[in-house]
Amino acid sequence: MCFSYHFFLSLGYTSAYLAKDEEEYYYYLNVCGRTNGGNCGNDEYISTCQFKPGTHQHKVAGRFANQILRYADGDLILTYPGGDTCSSGFQRMTVINFECNQTAANDGKGVPEYVGETDCTYYFTWETKYACVGEKEGLPCRVADKKKHHDLSRLIRHSGTAV
Repeated sequence: MCFSYHFFLSLGYTSAYLAKDEEEYYYYLNVCGRTNGGNCGNDEYISTCQFKPGTHQHKVAGRFANQILRYADGDLILTYPGGDTCSSGFQRMTVINFECNQTAANDGKGVPEYVGETDCTYYFTWETKYACVGEKEGLPCRVADKKKHHDLSRLIRHSGTAV
């Protein structure tokens, strides 16, 4: 059984988590909110920004206005659609696969790790204790499937610098 939940949040100014690919791009991400990293513009719904250092190239790689947080078959996945259009005609999108790790770095928050790209969809893995099963109710950035509850709201960045 798959439970999908759509969030429509506007959390204002926030700093970004940083992930790098193997070659040349930096990705500034936030969870369930806006990122200011990467100079992708002032759109209040930018959640992922792709930036190429040494150039002025920056592209929106996903917006949280229509984000989807889904738990299915043991996987907790956050998808940010609505990014800038690629030269191939596909619209950029970010997919983050959260994995439970009670001892993740950064006080259990962990950090996103770039996995790869296919047709302008950027994939990340993020080990964090906040993807582990919990029992909290009524939280703004969470998903539940029967008795399993996942809360990602503690990964939201509201101030500070990129990790």
